[in-house]
Amino acid sequence: MITTCLYFFFNIIFKFDSFKNLLEIVLDNWVMEGFSELNEPSFKIYKNTDKNLITSATKIQDDNEFVIFPTDYVYRLLANGFKLTSFRKFQRFIRQPKEEKLTYCQPVAIGCLGTYDASLFVKLSLEEQNIFDILIKTYWPGPLIIFARASEIVPKHLLVDGKWIALCCPSNKFIRKVIQFSNGLPIIISYATHHNKPPSTTFEHIFNKFGSKKFHVYRQVQPPKKNNEGDNIRHNTGDNSIEDPSLPKMDHQEPTLIDNDTCKYCLEDTIVKITDQQISLVNNGFISKQQIETVLSNTGIKQIMKEQISNHFDWEKQLYVLNILDLSVHINSKHEFNEELREHTLKYLDKTVLFDFNGKLAKYENCFGVYVDLSKNGHIEEAIMNLYSVIHQILELRDKTIKLLVYDFSHGIFKTNSQKNLNLVFWNKIHQIANDRRLVIPVHFLSQNVQVMDSQIP
Repeated sequence: MITTCLYFFFNIIFKFDSFKNLLEIVLDNWVMEGFSELNEPSFKIYKNTDKNLITSATKIQDDNEFVIFPTDYVYRLLANGFKLTSFRKFQRFIRQPKEEKLTYCQPVAIGCLGTYDASLFVKLSLEEQNIFDILIKTYWPGPLIIFARASEIVPKHLLVDGKWIALCCPSNKFIRKVIQFSNGLPIIISYATHHNKPPSTTFEHIFNKFGSKKFHVYRQVQPPKKNNEGDNIRHNTGDNSIEDPSLPKMDHQEPTLIDNDTCKYCLEDTIVKITDQQISLVNNGFISKQQIETVLSNTGIKQIMKEQISNHFDWEKQLYVLNILDLSVHINSKHEFNEELREHTLKYLDKTVLFDFNGKLAKYENCFGVYVDLSKNGHIEEAIMNLYSVIHQILELRDKTIKLLVYDFSHGIFKTNSQKNLNLVFWNKIHQIANDRRLVIPVHFLSQNVQVMDSQIP
């Protein structure tokens, strides 16, 4: 089956050599069908057996080695970080400068199995404990990272701003077993990616970032099992329904990975911070802000105060939300149309990458340097799953002047509550990455014919 990334590159319109060079590099990597057959690989691939998981827990605690797991959301990196020497090794592994402090948006969290584990590492007031308990009961295990005031046993190098510790409770049963087999010694968990870079959602991302380093990785080698939800969305069967992310106690089953070891949802954790009687949204993730507000409504918290924290990705290329505006009703003749401005706009768009959805702007694809359709069939699940796969490749392009444009389909028609919530999750993340930057272009600038009918506007 064609992988997500390959699927996109065959649907890209190339206009400059840098894109062609990138395609050749990516295809060269994909030619290696079995990574375990590489000449003297520096990493080892394991099957998910208790014996191997016990060995991994020992490797983490005794030998300060690293273990990477795929999950339903993103790839996770497990390490021993409680000792400062071990933590410095972890920093070198993810390319984090030694002098650079931890941040809220790309945290190093202590892995917990539940409420008892978490209570050891935090020191909460009664009001904070109430919020903490509600969030844990509703969303743990699952993709929610909680920042809270740290207890005295947490080492200083794991703190943010000197007093806040991140806690997570993975739903992946194999990661939970490693935590269990560690005999009470804390394990830190982060995204398996380089510092300030987007999370890894495919095995290619892991190989490209860490292929030359020593680590242990678990892969899903069996094809995913079908369930009552229908076939995997990559097969495009037309059945879009997936598990409602608002349900408590999310996925306790084996990770549902698809071809090429791609995660099922491909979106990182929602991150919140609890302080006094307030809760702050630090990072938009798979659980929406609106869902958390609903859950906490009975505690007296009516609104989550969003912290003004800079984006957690090192974006060399700016991203904008793109809107297309119809001005045809205001243009009476061709003479009123500014052709010079249109030419400048098209020249600007020639250095952009357009993220389309459901072919809404397919007719204008030649106006953009690169055209990518996140989901030709209009599946919001597929768009989320494919977002980071495309972004990883685009960020490899050396031309830093290239802009990323995401067509605003946020008001699309989605039938199920699950799809509506995923649409909300997708756009919460896009607006965070874009830092609320928006680009508005008259549709006439994209068309040779000034007199465009309303039916032609996406």
